[in-house]
Amino acid sequence: MSSNRPAPPWRVSALAAVALAALAPAVYAQARFAVVDLNRAVLESAEGQRANNYVKTLWKRRQEELDFRQKALKLMRDDMIRTQATTPEATQRARTEEYQRQFLTYQQIAFEYQDDLAQREAKVTKRIYTNMQTVISTLSARQNYTAVFERQGVVYSVPSLEITDQVVRAYNQQYPSSTWPPLPADDFGDGGVAPGAPPSSSSTDGGVPRG
Repeated sequence: MSSNRPAPPWRVSALAAVALAALAPAVYAQARFAVVDLNRAVLESAEGQRANNYVKTLWKRRQEELDFRQKALKLMRDDMIRTQATTPEATQRARTEEYQRQFLTYQQIAFEYQDDLAQREAKVTKRIYTNMQTVISTLSARQNYTAVFERQGVVYSVPSLEITDQVVRAYNQQYPSSTWPPLPADDFGDGGVAPGAPPSSSSTDGGVPRG
């Protein structure tokens, strides 16, 4: 058999492992590692706190409308149950259909609000996450880190490797409020009325919104 036959892949891998093991002590002796909780860094940065408060405010306004609709649905249902014995069948059927229509409207609006808020949150935090990567790279180069690991992917590390607080301080210094872009306008409604919001009492039947 020819002596030039290539070595089996497993033998090449084994030789590489032996070589890396021999070099490892020297490499690790010079390496510097750090761990950062990226999500916490974003949330605790000044710009991240502004974004978080923005989303919370938007959700509060939408939740108020959803609560209004939910209470109106409960009133409608309770009234249907209370008057069932004295209400003509045709009227009861019409009221049941109206209740189902209002309930489906409520579900659709709730879904749209959740989707809208998720998109808004992603939009206002995308820039922060991108800039945070820049801050971490700059900090790593300045402090000669060999690698910086994200907290979520680390099973265990000694507390001394944690640099999240340093990253937050560095971000606030590098991106002060004067550099922040304006937040997206809240087009929650026209003239203060939410899309699909309950109309005024004059256009309701017993206080139940007509959507």
